Amino acid sequence: MKKGLLLIVLAGIFLVSCGGGQEKEAAEAFCDCYTDMAEANEVAANSTNTDTIFEYAEEMKEVGLKASKCRKGWDEKYNGKVDLKLFQEEVKKKNNGVYSMAVKDGVFKE
Repeated sequence: MKKGLLLIVLAGIFLVSCGGGQEKEAAEAFCDCYTDMAEANEVAANSTNTDTIFEYAEEMKEVGLKASKCRKGWDEKYNGKVDLKLFQEEVKKKNNGVYSMAVKDGVFKE
């Protein structure tokens, strides 16, 4: 009985030490997926020239497709495997523009 309990405790310690810890890596990958989109959103939002807005609309399509493909890979690797609060903090440290866009779009909701 004591031996079984010891194995359970050791397994728990092992899982805690190995689990998680990918928040920084996940945040970097997330920012890589969305940096271009956040920048294009900001430029379009701050544009007063109609031609520039239409020009960025086309770019936004391309950037959005790229981000969508990238996000699929991110989801496969990190979704459900990182602590959401720690991940949010890491995204904010890495790229505040991406963080703001994600908050606005409701990406961080549980």
